[in-house]
Amino acid sequence: MLTVDEHDLIRRKHLVDEMSQRAISRELGYARNTVAKAIANPIPPGYRLSKPRPKPAIDPVKHIVDAWIEQDKHGRPKQRHTGQRIYERLRDEHNFKGSAIRCQLNTRAAGISPARKPSCADHQDHPV
Repeated sequence: MLTVDEHDLIRRKHLVDEMSQRAISRELGYARNTVAKAIANPIPPGYRLSKPRPKPAIDPVKHIVDAWIEQDKHGRPKQRHTGQRIYERLRDEHNFKGSAIRCQLNTRAAGISPARKPSCADHQDHPV
């Protein structure tokens, strides 16, 4: 993985000094693919996971939660499950040992419950 300084050095050698990718690769000791990626991206790419992190608490009951969420899509909006309600049902009906925040994050990822509901104070245009 290149540091930001190394990334900038490669780009500077190519764009300012007009060196070829092959010459930069030979001089700095990086693979030509690495040099090509550094030249193509003006900002160094961030860290990317090779595979998603495991979720051992929620994975065994994820199919149950997904079924509830699917049923909620056909119901009335006021009757839908919140993350907290899903946690309570899992805890009571399925002996769930995970945390409430895991259920809330799972429903948020499914697009059910927003991260934060706007309050009345967010919409006030005049001082109190």
